[in-house]
Amino acid sequence: MHGGRHDRNHNDGKAMLDIITCCNDPRIDDLKRLIHSIEAHAPSARLRVIAFDEDITMTERIVRNAGGTMLACDPLWSALGQRLFHGRGHYRPGVPMWMYFHKLNMFNEVNGPTVYLDANSVLLSGETPPTPGA
Repeated sequence: MHGGRHDRNHNDGKAMLDIITCCNDPRIDDLKRLIHSIEAHAPSARLRVIAFDEDITMTERIVRNAGGTMLACDPLWSALGQRLFHGRGHYRPGVPMWMYFHKLNMFNEVNGPTVYLDANSVLLSGETPPTPGA
């Protein structure tokens, strides 16, 4: 991302880092902070966002404005989560535990260097790993 925009087609022949997160509109402030940290510390990374649920009107706009991509949810992950939790249990009030299986959609999208970050995460340093022994 550069100036709020990803350059999806050019990275000097290097494999681009994909940063995948899962978000919905109630977490939009977290997503904004994550995007800001990506712009500051990993500007060539591609942002890809999995819809946590259908409440994503603002999320889609923020992701599009940042040059990111919204990823489709494979219903298989939701069905698996519902089966494992038998439709019971809540991570927090109103958020069924099975919905957290939406994060697993990232495995449908891995095509190179990829990292999953929760939307309430931020990057604190750049893309270049430190030199061993330095």
